[in-house]
Amino acid sequence: MSAWKIVLIVIGCFIGLCLVCIIPLKYGVFDLKFNEKKRELQHAHTSNDIQQSLHKLWDVAGQNIFKNITPFARAGTLLGLTRDQQLIPWDEDIDVWFWSRDYDKVKTLVLQTFNRDDYVIFIKKISVFPCYPSIYILDNATGVHLDIHFREINKKRTKVVYACHPFYLRVLQIKRYHDYQINDVLPPERILYRGSPIFLPAGKRKILKDWYGDWTTPKKY
Repeated sequence: MSAWKIVLIVIGCFIGLCLVCIIPLKYGVFDLKFNEKKRELQHAHTSNDIQQSLHKLWDVAGQNIFKNITPFARAGTLLGLTRDQQLIPWDEDIDVWFWSRDYDKVKTLVLQTFNRDDYVIFIKKISVFPCYPSIYILDNATGVHLDIHFREINKKRTKVVYACHPFYLRVLQIKRYHDYQINDVLPPERILYRGSPIFLPAGKRKILKDWYGDWTTPKKY
């Protein structure tokens, strides 16, 4: 076997190792550090403390970020705003997403708003594939957090998808949580919560059923 073929095989094996092992490991290490910090902070606080901190986090983000670039509600935040017209009382985070085209603006606003002692900013970035990092803002007192993700419309203009390379999503087995039919998202409903704007997807009830099943009955997850 010629030397160049051996080199290509070695390079191919290294790339395969990165895709199958290193990327999920790096992703997992980030989650481990973030979740350890969160649990450490939340352990010493009552549910009332956490709810007050969640409202404070919403108000700070709303006044400084959401009023400049309106996000879409997702996951538990979408559930609470749709079913109860408020954040879920026992929830510990705020879940939103923005269009990927606004990533730089959102990141700048996050750094301007939360670069202070009472919050910690985590940016989940894995650079092997083109991928917009998720941004997490953690309250340094109670551990409540704002989770920011980014989406885009696919090339066929049929779905709203997580703004990342499809293979990356398959490796991490998270693709099913990020694909929406475009008609389930657009046109959105714009509402105000605690004085700050947020979009609810057009097909919010269908999305919630796909995520939670019977989403109309309150349950502590």
